[in-house]
Amino acid sequence: MCLTVPAAMYSRCVSADLTQFAGLALLALSIGAGDVAAQSRYDNIDHARGVVSANEEAMIEADVRRTVGLYYEYFSTGQVERIPQETHLVPYIVLGGGATMTAEATAEGYRQRRQMVIDEFDADYELSTYTFTNICVLSAGSAITSGYNTRTNSSGGLVSVEGVSYMLTKAPQGWRIAAFSATKPNTVIRCIDD
Repeated sequence: MCLTVPAAMYSRCVSADLTQFAGLALLALSIGAGDVAAQSRYDNIDHARGVVSANEEAMIEADVRRTVGLYYEYFSTGQVERIPQETHLVPYIVLGGGATMTAEATAEGYRQRRQMVIDEFDADYELSTYTFTNICVLSAGSAITSGYNTRTNSSGGLVSVEGVSYMLTKAPQGWRIAAFSATKPNTVIRCIDD
């Protein structure tokens, strides 16, 4: 199964990546000939492309959880002006909506979204919680998470549940949400290495 992601991010599906396929073919030929140097060259190519170790992947997953968690904290508490400053890459992309926004428009959009939840769903709205169903680390600088957003009111009652996937990138100021897409609540995006 190939994971389709925005062109700015790279696919981990070997069959869809001719460069990586060619590298694997070269590696297989080199190992067959006993050329240890070819393995080293291949490792250097992987490192240059952003391939990460298991330890690095765990650190990226923690950074993704922290960034998305901050975003949900700021939305829930009405601190929407902090979203474009601390959790989002601006311009920000809403996949399927085609919108990109400035920092001011991002904060205003979240202010309106939060007010819509209060006006249309529950005047006693209090908290949004993101449940991670998967984090797919694509490279040292990109990741996708799939999960669902559960909104509750001050008594803990259910307001709404929506599926959502976030595309994150490592920016100079740290990990940032670059885009999102609405999904079904049970949608899970997985990375499968062939």
